Amino acid sequence: MDISDEGRLNLELETGIKNSCIELAFEHQPETIAIQDAVKLLLQGLHEDVNREGIKKTPFRVAKALREGTRGYKLKVKEFVQSALFPEAGLDEGVGQARGVGGLVVVRDLDHYSYCESCLLPFHVRCHIGYVPSEQRVLGLSKFSRVADVFAKRLQEPQRLADDICSSLQHWVKPSGVAVVLQCSHVHLVDSSQHGFVKLMVSSGSGVFEDEGSSLWDEFLSFLKFKGVKTQALCGTVKEWCPSVTTVKLYNLISP
Repeated sequence: MDISDEGRLNLELETGIKNSCIELAFEHQPETIAIQDAVKLLLQGLHEDVNREGIKKTPFRVAKALREGTRGYKLKVKEFVQSALFPEAGLDEGVGQARGVGGLVVVRDLDHYSYCESCLLPFHVRCHIGYVPSEQRVLGLSKFSRVADVFAKRLQEPQRLADDICSSLQHWVKPSGVAVVLQCSHVHLVDSSQHGFVKLMVSSGSGVFEDEGSSLWDEFLSFLKFKGVKTQALCGTVKEWCPSVTTVKLYNLISP
């Protein structure tokens, strides 16, 4: 191989490495193209003209919404939590918000949207979290919403979402216990005779909150009730709640 051939080979290798590192534009990524193709089939199944002006860009818009709404699959709780653990305020003096001895901390009214795994429609989630710090550390308040978002941005159902948030906080923060209450609202579109939203409230607990009859649970729920949350609507573990699942019986239909 002469000098010119070697130089050309090095240039080709360098160009190939650079090209492999260039991320494809969103619209050209395989996931986006696959979703767009599927949406086109769906529209054709509805006897729509996929080239009609108002629908021409719908497959791309749906792909963008679905990929954004399910980005939680690529997120990791560890990335948000590890750098946001701090010494408990007032620990040295035995005073402060948690009095330095691991009192109950409540973060409420965290609003999120998730996609229903049964029908792919979005549903609204209002998340309330209570936890008792241990090992003399607390988590930055803004990170609770980030952790909830990791699991909300996936195909979900309420009980699993509550369990995912609870178990991840227990694992990464290592408190004495975590309590999670979710208020979920799913639009009712299946039966034309019914209108409004299916509303469901679920809970999950770990550590000192495993027993839902404990005084700590009572304290947490009493605080939420004081803030206007109707905690009496808690209905325990519910596996199916989507209106598209005709066997569901444990929901309250509330007209707008």
